[in-house]
Amino acid sequence: MRIAIAVALLILAPGACEQRAATPQATGASGWTPAERDVTGTWVVAAHALDAAAENIVRNQAERAGERLTDAQVRQRAQQVAQVIERAPAEFTFQAGGAFTSRSGQQTASGTWTLESDIVTVESPDALRPRRFRVTEYELINLPATDDLQPVTLVRK
Repeated sequence: MRIAIAVALLILAPGACEQRAATPQATGASGWTPAERDVTGTWVVAAHALDAAAENIVRNQAERAGERLTDAQVRQRAQQVAQVIERAPAEFTFQAGGAFTSRSGQQTASGTWTLESDIVTVESPDALRPRRFRVTEYELINLPATDDLQPVTLVRK
């Protein structure tokens, strides 16, 4: 299992890029509006989201391989993946101007990102589909496309 690159590319759960009507600006309950400066920097998986990230990786790898897993099999494999993530945490760097890189161990992937309203979309030739995140004042939360995948929260490194 090529877990290192899977961590960098699948941790965020590939989802169908749902179409959403863009609004000129999104504001949270506090009246805050996300801007590029709120996204740029390096992010890591939040400690509380590690198990969800590991399960997403296992489910995505199984889907790619055409494999059907029971929930018990997913949990068992996810424990192993979580250990790899702990040893080589994935980092996601959003640079000003729209460049994106992810790194896990010695493996890297790159692409671009855009901010539209309160949604960041990351596109990479290394990924099957774009990844989407909701921007909050302190977190990036991925938007999984299927019910069996879980949201994964990123926090600033």
